[in-house]
Amino acid sequence: MFEDFGITDQVDIVSNTTTAPAMSTVLAADECDAIIVWKENVNADQGEIVDCPEMENYIKTIPAARLTCSADAEAADAFAQFLDSQTAWDIWTSYGYELAG
Repeated sequence: MFEDFGITDQVDIVSNTTTAPAMSTVLAADECDAIIVWKENVNADQGEIVDCPEMENYIKTIPAARLTCSADAEAADAFAQFLDSQTAWDIWTSYGYELAG
């Protein structure tokens, strides 16, 4: 992304963590000035989420899939049904995630 925006030579990358929550921890510990991470991984008391329409191209959609080789097809079917329910959607949105249309 830094390369896409032409700012690679203007930023000092001091950390690459393996998870978004780990990056948020670095921000909360005041070990950096800014992070690029999904907004769902930043609490309001940890930092400010900057609205940046140019970043829309970097949003990821994370799909769910059911394996055809499941040892318990009935449980796999039930879980797939649950993922497509209002209850599951409410859980996702309660953690700040947006549902894909």
